Amino acid sequence: MKSKLYIMSLLVIIVLSSCTPAQEEKTSSEPPVTEMSDEITEYMKLPEISELTDCITQADPKSFTCYYKRGVYLKNKGYNEMALQDFKESAKVPLNRDDADKIRSESYWMSAIIHSKYGDKVLAKTFYTKAIRHKPSSMLYNNLALVCTDLEQYDEAMENFNKSLEMSDSNPYTYNNIAYMNIRSGELGNALLSLKMSEKMDDKNPYVYRNYALYHGAMNESEAACSAIEKASSLGFLEKASSVERTEFERLKMEHCK
Repeated sequence: MKSKLYIMSLLVIIVLSSCTPAQEEKTSSEPPVTEMSDEITEYMKLPEISELTDCITQADPKSFTCYYKRGVYLKNKGYNEMALQDFKESAKVPLNRDDADKIRSESYWMSAIIHSKYGDKVLAKTFYTKAIRHKPSSMLYNNLALVCTDLEQYDEAMENFNKSLEMSDSNPYTYNNIAYMNIRSGELGNALLSLKMSEKMDDKNPYVYRNYALYHGAMNESEAACSAIEKASSLGFLEKASSVERTEFERLKMEHCK
């Protein structure tokens, strides 16, 4: 009964809340979920979800962890506004708990991913910064740097990429994203070396070949760009990309694979 009452309460909160996953830009992807559909209601009844809801409504000592885990379920299903509500609650875990920094950092991390996906890079940057404050990692610094790149804050981006590499100099994503930053900022001479390093570490990452396509396109090397586009496609780039990235990719394909 408590579980059902909680779900109805959550519906009211979500519908009335003014907090959305992102302020949509012209290049934003699909809009966030803003209301509880029948599909969501049924999803909330799944045993693994209702068990976490019971943990929350019964004021279980593990409720902060339960908020986080349920938020991850909701995020992965695409119910982003509901996920953000849960991550907001899980981030309230008292700092005197041994796992407080871990839970807070991961809650902020997940919130940053949602905001970044839906176009609010400024808010994503804020949440990545909060996540790092509680539990820094190479990947968090990499993600923060990538958001700075999207905001054209290239000096700050490079500073955070360097911190990422200081924590792990074998992170292929960091090298790949440094190349992306170099391409975005027009420093093409530096991009190729980083791309080759990333490819050597992980030659199954479709974003490496998307960036090769961007590089060769900027160099007016259409044949090489088209080859990179085909490689990225074969590795499932379109399945992993956001709608903004897919649009850019299709533009590259039309321009260089004639």
